[in-house]
Amino acid sequence: MKLRFTFACFFLLFLNSIQAQSNLYDLIKASPDHNIFGLLVDAIGYDENLKGSDTLTIYAPTDQAFAELSTAQLIGLLSNPTETVDRLVKRHSVKGVFESGDLTDGQILVALSGESLLINNSAGYFVNNVKVVSADIPATNGVLNVVESLIGIMKTGNTVADIIINSPDHTTLALALTASGADDQLREAGPFTVFAPTDAAFEALDPVLVQTLLADPTGQLATVLLYHVSIGTYTSTSLVNGQQLIMANGQRTTITKDDEGVKINGILITMADIIGENGVVHVINAVILPDLEASNTVVDKIAQSEDHTILFGALAATGLDSTLRGAGPFTVFAPTNAAFENLPQGLIEEILLSDGATNLLLNHVIEGSALSTNLFDGSSVIGLGGSSYEIFIDGSNIYVGNALITVKDIVADNGVVHVIDAVLMDEIGNTVYDVILKSPDHRILQGLLNLAQLKEDLTNEDNEFTIFAPTDAAFTNIPEEVMDQILEAGGDLILEILGRHALTGVEPSSGLFNGKVLTTISDEQIQIKTEGTDIFVNNGKIIAADVEATNGLVHVVDAVLLPVEIVGLKVLDASAGKIYPNPAVQLLQYDFGNSFNDKVNLQVFDTKGIEVLRLNDRNSIGSIDLNGLSTGIYILKLTDDQSQGSKVFMVK
Repeated sequence: MKLRFTFACFFLLFLNSIQAQSNLYDLIKASPDHNIFGLLVDAIGYDENLKGSDTLTIYAPTDQAFAELSTAQLIGLLSNPTETVDRLVKRHSVKGVFESGDLTDGQILVALSGESLLINNSAGYFVNNVKVVSADIPATNGVLNVVESLIGIMKTGNTVADIIINSPDHTTLALALTASGADDQLREAGPFTVFAPTDAAFEALDPVLVQTLLADPTGQLATVLLYHVSIGTYTSTSLVNGQQLIMANGQRTTITKDDEGVKINGILITMADIIGENGVVHVINAVILPDLEASNTVVDKIAQSEDHTILFGALAATGLDSTLRGAGPFTVFAPTNAAFENLPQGLIEEILLSDGATNLLLNHVIEGSALSTNLFDGSSVIGLGGSSYEIFIDGSNIYVGNALITVKDIVADNGVVHVIDAVLMDEIGNTVYDVILKSPDHRILQGLLNLAQLKEDLTNEDNEFTIFAPTDAAFTNIPEEVMDQILEAGGDLILEILGRHALTGVEPSSGLFNGKVLTTISDEQIQIKTEGTDIFVNNGKIIAADVEATNGLVHVVDAVLLPVEIVGLKVLDASAGKIYPNPAVQLLQYDFGNSFNDKVNLQVFDTKGIEVLRLNDRNSIGSIDLNGLSTGIYILKLTDDQSQGSKVFMVK
């Protein structure tokens, strides 16, 4: 049975070929589908664990799994990487080697986070109901599995909302959550940290204030309740003296630690670390009151927008929300969620989780309050991060750099917000490597180049290259039996295959004529063939030519240029070429035109398969002297280093 591989599964088959040299960390970092998981591993310093001598079973979520996170989950990851990310990564890690064939249906594994993982392998391989799409990829220190979604905590019906509602000391809070609708939010995936005031805490409030809050359940009451919720998981041990938490209403609280214990805005946590399936609850002995006066800063405008949850989360994670609540004035060019999501896959997380996040966000902020009427065609603005962007006006449309202002002049107390449809960022670069990086169709090739450590060479501006770049579809179309040969041959063959796709120097399509032979960086020859306007490189058709780079050109091809010893000779279609006259007497003419790349070898066989004539190094158009052959039926076979064709003929 033939299998159709997903991109993730396919690439990880390649990783199998270097298993003897690769630890779990190297496998994850080499995969083009695990950029985000690799970043998170680095962020918590878990790389040494995945390189070390301890044997581990890893369930690695793909980039697509992270792309499907809710906004709350993404902000949770960004807001508390010291704990949330640590817990997430370790939930996907199990000490010891557990291959799929050794696991039984219903078996429980204990993750390094201390959480339970339920195995279901009665109809596929599932962990906590998450499907394993590629299993048992061996490494020097364990086994790697690819999962299609993030593994969540086993569902127990014990969310943070359930903990509060089932508590005899939190009846008032439970009623308030229900009245405001916040109870449903606290049953979602989270993760959430809830600071839960007791009934006694509510009884201590001014009765007039209580009545005011209850009269506005989805307004002021919701604001107060959300001021007790932070997105992310913060156990008491991860809270630091002086730490500020961004709360779900957009305002901040301050953590202090003294001889009495851990406090939030001076209010003591009387019971800490009640763990639920979507977060943690801390019991507090007073209600935390936010500033109920309406705040109208540029940050508030962003926080109130459903289209800017990623931007707000990033501002909160970097601490810039506090800066932008200052006196200002500020002008903020605010990219929408869609703008971030339109970045190359994985780049959004790489930006937001990197040291450069603050600088990138500051480049969307300029000093002063610049209304759209103050933006002039041909002028430029300088972001607080130091980058400059030109203003371009086309009729009523105003562009800042590459971004269109889609909503103008949202005025705040400390400045103005303009909504833009793209993220302002410096160019990634445009070397041949960058062209491949920015292409959505070349993720496998990019991963292989990283694996083979060719990135540095291909980004070197002092070199010039021509790259024949197979698409992801080209890789996945390689037959299964050919894949088996590649895997058996190992990493050296992968490097050789990559080398067959690169030339030193620039070879534009205008110079690729029929029969031209090119020498690759792996010192092998590839040949050009043309059919009308179509250009072929060995067996690959150029489907996009002359993509310019600062250090060369990229030609996109629809097939991987594999060595003949791997793919075998291509058998020409029966309609290819012609022979005449047939029957022949003394001379047989043959004409195979451009069906062959190079000089051909001719063989003639009788009906018993015995070779009766051989002629080497001939043109693909010519004639054969039949003198010496008796009357009968024969087979003419023509071969070069890539293809073979045959014709049946008769001698009178």
